[in-house]
Formats: sequence, C-alpha cells, structure tokens
Amino acid sequence: VGYLIRQRVKLGTIVNNEERDCREKEKEEAEKEQLKSTEDLSAAEEEEVVDLMTTGLLYPLKEGWKLTYTETQPDDNTTSEVTLLMGHDRVLMSRSGEYGSSMVFRKDRRFEGSYHTPFGSLSMAVFPTRVDVNMTREHGTVVLEYQLDLQGNYAAMHELRLTYAANTE
Repeated sequence: VGYLIRQRVKLGTIVNNEERDCREKEKEEAEKEQLKSTEDLSAAEEEEVVDLMTTGLLYPLKEGWKLTYTETQPDDNTTSEVTLLMGHDRVLMSRSGEYGSSMVFRKDRRFEGSYHTPFGSLSMAVFPTRVDVNMTREHGTVVLEYQLDLQGNYAAMHELRLTYAANTE
C-alpha cells in the first residue's frame, strides 16, 4: 500500500552573526534611550513555508514505524530520498542525495551532525523543543519544532509538520 504524504516546513529566516549582532546592538541602544520598540526582532524575521506533496511507503518496526519517500525541492527540482524512523518520543531523519544529512530529534536533546552539500560539508546541530509522533497503519502525523545551528552558530527556528494517509485509490 502506498501512502500520500504532505510535508510542510516553516523555515525561520537564517540570520548571520553580523546581522544578529547589529540587530541586538540597535535594540540595546533603543532600550538605553528608554524608547519602546514596537518591533519584535524575531517577528520581523519572515518565515518561508515549503509544502511538499508526494507518495511513499510505510513499514511497521518492532518499536515504531519507518516511512520512506522522495522529496523534490521546488526551487531547483533537486531530489532526496528521505527515511524517517519514528518511535514514541524520537524521530531519526536521514536524507540522501546532493544535500544529505542525518538528524535525531528527541525533545530537549541536542544532536550534532553534518549537512553535506555539493560545495562541501557544514557542521550542523538541532535542538528540538517539540517532538510529537502520532502514527497508525492508516494515517499519522509528525510535528518537529527545533532550533537549527550551522557551523556552531544559531541559524533559525524551524517547524516540520508531516502527515500521511493510506492511498485508497
């Protein structure tokens, strides 16, 4: 049985260190002058939303589920094979292709790894603040909210919401 998969990712704007330092300095100066800033710096950063609809396969495991699917990036049609191993309080995500990575999501536990690109590898870390897994053979939902660090520096907050349902056609 194939499964219809919808993946929605809210990507926080990646802020480089110089830009973040400049924003923090501006905020500190405004506070010193006792000016009330109407702008929340984190809210000012626009989020990008990426939606993906695809099909995949679901396999039962001894303690959880394995979901596999092909992900195609909308901007350049680059494809990656994605495998999710999901249990009660953890998700392992492996992505192969030009942009490969493996990440482990367990609430309040930092995971460090690498993000491989055609231009070289970057050190990467995720710190999940939410890991919700609700799965059955017929349908399921995975919600991951996490901080992403690249090269040892905070990059952005992301949210991944994946739903699937058995394809009855």
